[in-house]
Amino acid sequence: MNKWPQSYSELVFLPSHCQSKQRSIVSEEKGLKHIALNVDGNKVRQIKIDGDLWTKGTDTIRADYLVLKEDKKVAYIIELKRSDIEHAIKQLEITDNSLSVALSGFKKCWRLVYRTRTKKLKNRDENNFQRKYPKLVIKKNYLEEEI
Repeated sequence: MNKWPQSYSELVFLPSHCQSKQRSIVSEEKGLKHIALNVDGNKVRQIKIDGDLWTKGTDTIRADYLVLKEDKKVAYIIELKRSDIEHAIKQLEITDNSLSVALSGFKKCWRLVYRTRTKKLKNRDENNFQRKYPKLVIKKNYLEEEI
């Protein structure tokens, strides 16, 4: 596609990588994993932003996955990053802003799963990021949550 969708119908035209009411939606890359548990059996959709929406190799800054809880109008923007958390935050922010029209009416939540911190980043910096970006949940290596 290689362009940001300008409507929800353009967004859902993309293939979903999970079944409509799938109980466990796994976003995985580089040995990092986010698992969204759809405990209520809501209608869900998983879109691989980096691969389906944007072709790998393009220069556009973007997150890795988007998981939509369609019945409840909640969007989870997911970045799986080995290091460079500051760049990952930028990827989440740009993706959020770029999808704002297509996800109008959705509550947007950011999820960042990382392997190692950059040398500059300490635990207190993680807390600062979470204070600055209240919709951000950040975990090392693996994040499993009920959505």
